[in-house]
Amino acid sequence: MNRFFKDLIDTKQAYNEGKNITDLLKKKNKLNKNTKEIIEIAYEFQSGEYVKEFNKNKNIYNKYINEISEYINKYTKDKYSILDIGCGEATTLSGIVKKLISKKNAIYAFDISLSRIYIGKKFSQEKIRKKNLINFFVANISQIPLKDKSIDIIISSHSLEPNGGNESVLSKELIRVAKKKLILFEPCFEQASKKIKKRMLRYGYITNLEKSMKKHGAILEKRVPIKNTIDKLNPTFCYIFSLPETSSIKSRISFTDPGTNNKLEKKENYFISKITNLSYPIINKIPILRQEKAIIFKSSDKKN
Repeated sequence: MNRFFKDLIDTKQAYNEGKNITDLLKKKNKLNKNTKEIIEIAYEFQSGEYVKEFNKNKNIYNKYINEISEYINKYTKDKYSILDIGCGEATTLSGIVKKLISKKNAIYAFDISLSRIYIGKKFSQEKIRKKNLINFFVANISQIPLKDKSIDIIISSHSLEPNGGNESVLSKELIRVAKKKLILFEPCFEQASKKIKKRMLRYGYITNLEKSMKKHGAILEKRVPIKNTIDKLNPTFCYIFSLPETSSIKSRISFTDPGTNNKLEKKENYFISKITNLSYPIINKIPILRQEKAIIFKSSDKKN
């Protein structure tokens, strides 16, 4: 049997037994870090759990959202574009959007998991009560389907977390797309206790975010612990990175071939790149903008 299918079957059984999926798949495939495939499988099986958890513990989550929203509001102005990377089921993002002081913000959000985005889109519309206020799509953090310097502020909430070993790649990609600030709410290995460090290493969490960001040109303005962290075994820190001046670069927001500036053209049920001839499906009005999900399609639709 194909290994991917076998992994899915084994994962389903492990999930039903309450086991840690990423831990299982790493050991099973003899890997020392999480891959995007492992992260996708884990999140797909966990889809729906985050909304359930939020609804059970609204007071705890709202305190966290209130605190992190203060940092985001401090650096966000009217008409700024905001991108939430790895937004999951939008439980945190929906709260942040409701707390935004600035007006007319263009808000984008993606996750590697279609199921989580689908659930998150419905959740956000119920909480914010405005349809299509957030532009949801499916993508990888390592290959964001947006142009260079097209987003004013990129935010995250424990979405870089499971990508230990890929800090440099992800830092470079975030800096490519962001124009003004990176406001990241992530664990901090350097400030963690021995017990938490051991846990972070076991589950493949990031360990040198600050160093990686600095390597690719970001400047750390602030790193502070979040008081109302949700999981005491996984404390949250707020990282605020500023980026070099890019006043000469003026990029409009448009979808691209992942990780490039190749603009995509929207058709009825897919996006297509005239440069690469890659097409990306749209499922339930959600664009699937991942390179590995693309299909080569030399469309014959030409205007005479």
